[in-house]
Amino acid sequence: MNTTYFRIELARVTRDFMSMFFTAVLPAFMYVIFGAVQAYGDTDIGNGNVAAYVMIGMAAYGAVTATVSIGGSAAVEQMQGWGRQLGLTPISDAQRIVTKASVAFVIAIIPVVLIYTIGAFTGAKANLEVWIVSGLLVLLGAAVFSFFGLLAGLLFR
Repeated sequence: MNTTYFRIELARVTRDFMSMFFTAVLPAFMYVIFGAVQAYGDTDIGNGNVAAYVMIGMAAYGAVTATVSIGGSAAVEQMQGWGRQLGLTPISDAQRIVTKASVAFVIAIIPVVLIYTIGAFTGAKANLEVWIVSGLLVLLGAAVFSFFGLLAGLLFR
């Protein structure tokens, strides 16, 4: 993986306001609406309450949205000629794919951390191991979707 290309891609993605809105702010807002402020949010269920389950679901939604959209943007970049520009550099196709997937994974961390932080302050209750394991599983599942987004974007362009 080329660290310079990684840094440039990460900066480019984080500067895109609309992308960051739909991957981080919207799921956090939906958690607040459907989990934190509802009367049923305090209802105990399993190893936590309803708000914790909504929190995990919205974090998964944000992480998967981030990874698929970044992966799918690779097709748009190919059509716009960015792949040809990168072909002039020593970056291989494999390095480009790994870098895109890595950027998608790092961006997927943002909604998970944001929503879990809001959940901690708004009454989402679960065991500590549930918080940790669910966060890691959400990120692991999102990593799979980053490769899915790349595959779909590059095959169906």
